[in-house]
Amino acid sequence: MALQGIVLNGAMSSAVINGRLLRIGEGFSNVVLVAVDAEHATVELEGQTKTLALPK
Repeated sequence: MALQGIVLNGAMSSAVINGRLLRIGEGFSNVVLVAVDAEHATVELEGQTKTLALPK
């Protein structure tokens, strides 16, 4: 799973993960985007959270 971009816009923040644009609360397969900050996106996958970082 790869974080490719982030757009910060309060409750409407979004992230590009595996080429898909997701807003907080949206998902694909078993992955749901739960939080976004300037360099990270947190997703929930099968009851566990995982933090993805933008590539340096």
